[in-house]
Amino acid sequence: MAHFWRLMFCRLLLLVFFFLGICPSQAGFPIITSVDAARSLSFAEASSGREVCLEGVATYVRDASPQQFNFNLNDPTGGVMVYPSEWVSLSPGQKVRVEGRTEVSIHGLRVAATKIELGPIGMLPVAHPVVVEELHLRENVGRYVQVDATLRSSRLELPVIKPQRLALDLGPVRDRVTAWIIHFDASSRAWIPGVRLRLKGVPLHWTNARGQTQSVSLMMNSTTDLEVISPPVTPEPMPLGEVLLWNRAARDAERMATSGVVTMHRPGELVVIQDGQHAIRIRPMASEALGVPPSVATVGDRVEVYGFPAMGEYTTELEDSEVRASGVRDPVLPTEYADAAVLLADSSLVDLDGRLVRLKGTLRGVQKQENLCVLEIDSGGVFLAASFPWEEGLPQLMRPGSVVALTGVCNLHLSEQRRRLGRTPNQMSLILQDSRELSLIKAAPWWDRTRLLNALAIAAALATLAGLWAAHASRRNSRLKQEIARREAAESRLSMERTRVAGDLHDTLEQTLLAADLQLSAAARSLEVQPKAVSSRLALVGQLLSRGRQEVREAVWDLHVGGGKPQPLGHLLNAACRDAAAAATAKIEFDGPQEEEPLLPAPLSAQLIRVVRESMTNALKHGAPKRVAVRLRYNSSQIEVTISDDGLGFSPEKAMGPASGHFGLSGMRERIQRLGGEFAIRSTPGMGVDVVLSVPIATS
Repeated sequence: MAHFWRLMFCRLLLLVFFFLGICPSQAGFPIITSVDAARSLSFAEASSGREVCLEGVATYVRDASPQQFNFNLNDPTGGVMVYPSEWVSLSPGQKVRVEGRTEVSIHGLRVAATKIELGPIGMLPVAHPVVVEELHLRENVGRYVQVDATLRSSRLELPVIKPQRLALDLGPVRDRVTAWIIHFDASSRAWIPGVRLRLKGVPLHWTNARGQTQSVSLMMNSTTDLEVISPPVTPEPMPLGEVLLWNRAARDAERMATSGVVTMHRPGELVVIQDGQHAIRIRPMASEALGVPPSVATVGDRVEVYGFPAMGEYTTELEDSEVRASGVRDPVLPTEYADAAVLLADSSLVDLDGRLVRLKGTLRGVQKQENLCVLEIDSGGVFLAASFPWEEGLPQLMRPGSVVALTGVCNLHLSEQRRRLGRTPNQMSLILQDSRELSLIKAAPWWDRTRLLNALAIAAALATLAGLWAAHASRRNSRLKQEIARREAAESRLSMERTRVAGDLHDTLEQTLLAADLQLSAAARSLEVQPKAVSSRLALVGQLLSRGRQEVREAVWDLHVGGGKPQPLGHLLNAACRDAAAAATAKIEFDGPQEEEPLLPAPLSAQLIRVVRESMTNALKHGAPKRVAVRLRYNSSQIEVTISDDGLGFSPEKAMGPASGHFGLSGMRERIQRLGGEFAIRSTPGMGVDVVLSVPIATS
């Protein structure tokens, strides 16, 4: 019975939750009671505000003000930052109980506390020992840890962050960890670079909006959480060439000492020193570093350098370095190269990195990048960037296209692929101390790129205006232009037709009349000497005049046909066959293509029709045929016409020619040959005649 009532009570609670709009899935989440369980939440779960109730010890407390109050809570499973809704008096080592909800900030997971219960103040928990590199691991975030490290540099943080903190830089720049101490004595000797320290604190990761780590800090309460293991040791000076042999895979990054002459100095950013054939880049400490005076060395000073080795882009560098001037001046002369291509081909390329060099090139462009003036230089086909402070400005008369000489520090660059394959650099840049390291060899031509572009822009604008005016004039005169074009086309066609007619008359009628004139002259001479021969010559003159009349009629017919528009040849041949059949007793047939045929120019069609008509006339006049057939065929390259009859036939080799007054066959052959074609007669006495004409289509 009791079980029944418990079941009914649970069902009643579910109904209440339903009507109140409480999500069952959210209401069903258990309260998180350990840091480890909280850190096991996904990004989305932690952002949803899961309820927590944690008990542990405050290992780090930041109590600058009620608005800047937070602390780190550690339980046996780990640690997490807590942000209370109100300020309470809390000390490191004090036990505390926190109720609240999870949320995500720039430190990743944290707890927004709604209730805090304070317990007694005791000892801090035993710190978990780690090495510097392990502070980057996510599993150590929020834990109370102990780490031994060599101090690289120290400084006071900006006072806008309350309370102002002492910052200790540990590890190389690329994997830097900064320890922040709230309560400290800035005058302590413990902040000298190179001292070996044991630090206790809470690692925090600074993340971006995706939760990805950007930097790592070690949060410490006071200098009581710090112990000096060993004082700094002044390293023995080493030759610069030996320092450059440092290998991060074989040696610890202990502080090194070397010396050389300054060839480049950008305060607080970069110092380059050179000693003989070797050079190295120096990354100095920040000007606000504690216990280290800022460098006052200038170019040409011999200096001593104390720094930590690290791999640069191609060779060893010294970072977090102290630069001390020796008071000795020993300027370095640059190594001369014709151009960058010669430099990159040097067999001692590794020792050229960081060296002071001088080379020539052509200025192609100028850009501003932050506070630097960057020159784009073409040096022997190698494009490189040369930079110097922007406020220096370019020397006068130096503009793109100028040939210049540059003196600066050589920077060798490796592509990622060449780095993986262990290849030598194939790119470089130059760092110039100032614009005085530039000298003009040859000024750029007056027509530089800017002026040329301006001139082209003006020309384009003028061309556009001219085009608009021309278009306007063209629209106004379009009718006149069209009329002129029509007249010119008509005159051209008339001229071509005149030329054709003149050629035809010259080749036919003129030759016929000339032959008749010669026969008449011969007859006149023979009238007294050989009177009987005159009659035969006069008969021949009559034949020639008859032939001339026929040629005149054909020329007139050509003008009639040739003046028309292009039309199918088959249509014209079929009409010619019908006309011939109307005046003949023989049957005349035409066989042409059944499908659509090409259109030929009227002059070509006229010439072919004249030959076909002449062939049909000869067959009807001399062969007495019963049937005459005209066949038209096209192929890909030529037109072929065959005129066949079943008449008497003849022997072509015995046929009479122009000498006897017979011009038909020779005239037809000449017409076809002028068209670039072939003319053939196949005949045997008693077997009819076949006349075959073939003309290239290209003639059309």
